[in-house]
Formats: sequence, structure tokens, C-alpha cells
Amino acid sequence: MGFGLRLRKFRERLRLSRKGGRERLVRDYFLVSVILLAGGLISSGLVEIYFRYQENLEQLTLAQQDAAVGTSLRIERFIQDVVTTMKATTKSRDITPNGISPSYEFELKRLLFLEPAITEATALSIDGVMRAQTSRFRAISSDAGKDFSASAAFRQSKQGKPYFGAAYFRELEPYMTIAVPIEYSTGDVIGVLQAELSLRDIWDIISATKVGKAGYAYTVARSGDLIAHSNIRLVLEQKKVVLDQLKEAFQPSQGGLKPRAIVTYNLQGQKVFSTTALIPILDWAVFVENFFRVSLFTSTTPETRWLLRHLWWRKEHLLNRPLSLFFISSLINSIT
Repeated sequence: MGFGLRLRKFRERLRLSRKGGRERLVRDYFLVSVILLAGGLISSGLVEIYFRYQENLEQLTLAQQDAAVGTSLRIERFIQDVVTTMKATTKSRDITPNGISPSYEFELKRLLFLEPAITEATALSIDGVMRAQTSRFRAISSDAGKDFSASAAFRQSKQGKPYFGAAYFRELEPYMTIAVPIEYSTGDVIGVLQAELSLRDIWDIISATKVGKAGYAYTVARSGDLIAHSNIRLVLEQKKVVLDQLKEAFQPSQGGLKPRAIVTYNLQGQKVFSTTALIPILDWAVFVENFFRVSLFTSTTPETRWLLRHLWWRKEHLLNRPLSLFFISSLINSIT
């Protein structure tokens, strides 16, 4: 009797343990399924965000590249317009086979009137001796008869080629020297017209270049001289620019191709998305940049921006999670 009771109790406990095991197994399967399903949905969503971000970043690259190219063309057009005006000034009756007449000074004054950016103009004979000069801001009588034959501007223009000098600063304002040949007839050079050009108008061109709310532009010579920047204070400091994007811009390309944009750091050490366009005749480069985080968050849809911000601030926290969440953090790191 006692044995039968114990046997029934044993069978009852065995039945209950089997039932509990099945319930725990069902719960485990359910949790694993939920984790796998949620992980799959999150992973697919992040992959979609990643490719959408890359597409939008490509659009931002094109917008910045268009802005950089457009700005470089406006700067080049400004310089070429000055050269055209200077060449027109060389077509004067004061230019004779015997050289430059002293009355040519009137043409120089007319040049300053037609081109306000020119602050000083000088006419040189074929020997490099000054024949006429005019200036907006300083006396010129002491320079009469001065010999410029050793200057790079005179030597190049004497060969019939326009000369574009390096930028320099005078009273916190950038200038450059431009020279063109004076020809009595085509190929017959009898002198050189040299001018000092203020580059303040280029400041206005750079300041007007905008891409997005935080985008800005600046112009740098190959030598590292900062000629114009949306933040004028940086130009007035007259510091040499030593940046990766400057080296990349003037570095010869391998295979004829260069990246249209790079992620690098600006003059203030901030991470930026940078594009560039060259001005070959001046040996300058124009850069258009956006702060990298702004580029990330403004080039996506509102829903994507919310998720990216949410994951951005939590990406370091995700690194401490199990391996199932490590993939999420890896995706965020790959696009940030």
C-alpha cells in the first residue's frame, strides 16, 4: 500500500517536471525568436540607413564640388577681366615703334578709373626702365627711371606671356602683381605694363559661397598663404596653412583620378567634409567644407536623423553589450 502511494507520487512529480521543462523550452524558443527577429529588423534598418546615408553624402559631395568649381571660376574670371582691361590699355596711340611716350601716364590713370581693384600701374620700356607710373595711395616721383629688368614679372611678360605673382599683404590687405606685354604689333613687344591688384573683391566672392547652413569656403595658394576665408580673422592672422586637403589638392593624381571629397580637419582642428577646385593660372585652390557631424545629420530624412542621433550618442554604450549588439555599433562606426 505504501509502495503504491510512493509510486503514484513519483509518477506525478515526473509528469509535472516534464510539463515544466516543456514550458521553459517554449519560453526559451520564444525569447530567442524575439531576439533574432528584433536583431534582423534592426540590422536591416541600419543597413538601409547606411546606404541612404552614402547616397545623400554623394549628393552633398556634388553640391560642394559645384560650389567649389563655381567659386574658382568666378575668381578666375575676376582676374581675367583685369588682364583684359590691362591689355586694352596697351592699345594706345602713345605706344610707338620707338617705345612708350611720356603721355602714356594718362592711359595709366584711365586704367585705375576703369579697374578700381588696381591700386598702382607702371609702364616699363623694353629694357625694364620705368617710363610712366600712377598710384592711388602714394607718391611716385621718386621711382621715375627705376630699373625693373631683374624682376620676374618683367622677364616673363617680355616673352609675351601674362605674369601672375604670388599674393602678398600690405596693411592687412592681400595684393598680387600682374603684368602683361605691351606690343606695338602682334609679337612685337616694346615694353611691359605692370599693376598691383587688391584682392579684397575675392573676399566678397568667398563670403558669398555657401553650402547648407554651416558650409564655408576659403582660398589658399600652393605656398600655403591663406588669401580669403569666410572668417576674415583667419586671413588677417597671416598664418601659413598646413592641411591634408591642401597637400591632396596639389599632389599629382595617380591614374588621372582624385577623390572629389575627403574627411579631414580644418584650421581650427574640427572634423570636416572637404571638397576642392584648382585655379591653375594662379596656382591657387578653392575649398568648400562642411562640419562632418552637420553633413551626417542634415543629409538624411528626419526619421533617419533621429535614429542616427539616438545611436550616435549610444554607440560607445553599445560596444559594451553582447555580440548580438556589436554589429549595430560597427555599422554606426562605419558611417561616423
